[in-house]
Order: sequence, then C-alpha cells, then structure tokens
Amino acid sequence: GQVGSVAVLDVVAQSLLGAVIGIGAHAAVTPALTRLDFGITPFSAADLLMPLWAYPVLVLALVVLAAGSAGISLLGVVLSPLGVARDSRVVRLSVMRLVIWAVLIIGFVLFMNVGAALMGQSGGGAMAIVIVVLFVAAIVAGINVVGPFIVWVSALALAKTAPFPSLMVGARRLAGDPRAGWRAVSGITFALVVAGFLTVSATLGEASNPEEVMLFTAMNTGGLLTLGIAAVLAAVSTGVTQTARVIDQAPRLRAQHIAGAEVAQLHRARLAEIAVPVLLSSIIATGTALLVITTVLGGTPNNPMMALQYLGSVVGAYVLVVAAVLVASPLVNRYATRAA
Repeated sequence: GQVGSVAVLDVVAQSLLGAVIGIGAHAAVTPALTRLDFGITPFSAADLLMPLWAYPVLVLALVVLAAGSAGISLLGVVLSPLGVARDSRVVRLSVMRLVIWAVLIIGFVLFMNVGAALMGQSGGGAMAIVIVVLFVAAIVAGINVVGPFIVWVSALALAKTAPFPSLMVGARRLAGDPRAGWRAVSGITFALVVAGFLTVSATLGEASNPEEVMLFTAMNTGGLLTLGIAAVLAAVSTGVTQTARVIDQAPRLRAQHIAGAEVAQLHRARLAEIAVPVLLSSIIATGTALLVITTVLGGTPNNPMMALQYLGSVVGAYVLVVAAVLVASPLVNRYATRAA
C-alpha cells in the first residue's frame, strides 16, 4: 500500500545518500590504506580505487538492493489486528538449531581425526579437502542459525535470575526478540570468525623463509582489516537499529518512567540488551575460529603478541558497537520524560 511505498522510498533515499557519502569516505581513506603492511610491495592509491564507470554502477546496485531488502522486510512486520492490539509476538526457537550445529562440529572433529586420514591413504585427498571446506562453511553459516537460540535461552535465564531491575528488563526485551538482538552482532561475529581464521593461522607457526614471512604478515593484516571494516559496518547498523527501536518503544519508555523507572535504569536496560549478544558473540566467534584452525592445522597459537593484538582488536570492535548504542541515549531521555 501507500505506507509500504513511502517506507521503501525512504530507504531508497537513505541508501542513495549513504552510497554517495561512502564513496567520498572511500576516496578520503585510500591514502591511509596504502600504508598497510601486507608483506609485499605497498599498494598505490590507483590500485585501491575502482574505475570511474564502476561507481555509478555500484550506487545503482546498492539502491536496488536496499529497495528490495526493504520490500521483503515489510512482509515480515505484518501482524494480525489482535496481534497489533496486544503488541504481541510469540517467540519459539527450536533446540534443534543447537543440536544440528553441535552435530556438525562433532562430525567435523571426527572426520579430521579419522576420515581425512583414511581418505588420504586411499587416494581421496582431493575429496577430503572438499569435505573439510563444506564442513567449515556449514559450521560458520550455522553460527547465525544457532546464535538467536543461544541469545534466547541466555536471556530467559537472565530474566529469571537478574539481580538488578535494569538487567531483568533488558533480558526480557532480548527474550522477546532474540533475532533482533543477534542481528546487531551477526555481521561482526562472522568477521570475527574470518579474522580469527587468518590471525590464528598466522600464529601457529614460525616463518622460516621470506615467502612465509610475507604470507603470515598478509594473513594477520588482512584479518585485522576485515575485523575493522566489519566493526564499522556493525556499529553503523547497530546505531541505526537501536535508534529505530527507541523511537518504536517511545510509549513503553514513557510508561516505565511514569511507573517509577529512572531514566538511568532505562539506559542500563538498553546496554544490557546489547551486552548479552556481544558477550555471546565474542565467545562463539573466537571459540569457533580456534576450534576449526586447531583441528585442521593442529597445534596452538605460539605468538602471544599477535594473539593479544587480535584480542585487543576484538575488544575495540565491540566497544565501537556498544558506543553505537549510546547514540540513541538522548532520544531515551526525550521520550521517557516527554509530557503526555
């Protein structure tokens, strides 16, 4: 209808503006990116810039993708009249999400310890590599399937045992919409896994020749760069999402404040709502990266400085995401204290 059309047009306008700003930012940071050390001849600015004709195509593609995504998303927000009146959504996530992911991990470990060796001895080395790649892809993809379930279960447990009212409120909100909670960190979780693959791989051995030095340097720099880009994107996405949620929850914030909740408690509840997915995401992503790399390559990281650099980058990335949540803090103050 007309409301949907206006919503899609609004997204199109924002995506167009964002694409133009993004291209400007891309051009602005390109000189700094040429200083990154990949262990090879440094990139020039021309190497990092696309042909001029590609930029209009990129903008058009982004606008079309945003419009399509907005149209599809609108289909998921349609509730029945009763559901609208009660503002209710029934949340049911199956434990099979966790079971399937656990089976994939167990199957992967068993295959690496038994199946790969047997296939290698029988001349099926190429097939073994294909199976390993498929296992790893399934495990990484499964993170976004099992993530909402883990968030949901954790939020339900916290809502029952929270020692503070703000933590209980944040946990209850998260339990009411665990997919949205996980969505705020899903992108950075995937980036953490990829960056973890690259960084941990670079710490499992010592370079014995210039080629290996170049490889390890490129892997470490590439992993940290991937994490940095994903952190910025996740922070922007989280900031926009959380701002929209505050606007959507304005009547509820006002009602809670009238009922006696202090504005500071409302802020702490919002932080709890994002802190739980952030903590779970960091554990899942780092654990998955370590599991896959140590299972495939064997051994444990032997370069503590590089590992600490990665962990520091992880903390910095999540601090950026949490900071994005604080962008909407003035709106919380406004809506909670606004006169009826």
